[in-house]
Amino acid sequence: GTNLMATKVVASNRSSCALFNNGKIKCWGENDYGQLGLGDPNHRGSASTEMGDDLPFVDLGVDLNATDLVLGNYFACALFDNGKVKCWGNRHASVSAAPDVQGDDSHIGDEPEDMGDNLPFVDLGTNLSALSISAGSDHACALFAEGQIKCWGKNDTGQLGLAEDTYSRSANYAPNMGDNLP
Repeated sequence: GTNLMATKVVASNRSSCALFNNGKIKCWGENDYGQLGLGDPNHRGSASTEMGDDLPFVDLGVDLNATDLVLGNYFACALFDNGKVKCWGNRHASVSAAPDVQGDDSHIGDEPEDMGDNLPFVDLGTNLSALSISAGSDHACALFAEGQIKCWGKNDTGQLGLAEDTYSRSANYAPNMGDNLP
């Protein structure tokens, strides 16, 4: 895009995203699960009319400036200058903070109403502000100033680092998150 300077570029399975010096994000590539966060399931990047100024910014909400960005397997998460995190994409990766409706297997980011101020912050706990974030295939982690680390998402092989506990922590299931997230 015109007059944009990328500060970070991340790539995953079949999509990529860039974080710009204005705190905004653009994503392109495969979008089957809404992982581009553009409010539709359309892939981007295979035509010149889909890139540059024609590629929209990800709508993450009013007055939010992203400071970090990660991609997992069909999902993305952004860290903001307020220390909060938002994630979107494949609901089955269990990293999205959007509420799950009984029997709802939709994904977050493939409908216009999924994004912007409607996309909730991930509940990481009372009075905690993340310094950085990281992502694996189907999970994400946040590092806090006190040296604490919290991870959420799939945990079938212990990837959340909870010793012998292999119970997944779904960000869309409140009892798993917040102060209850180890």
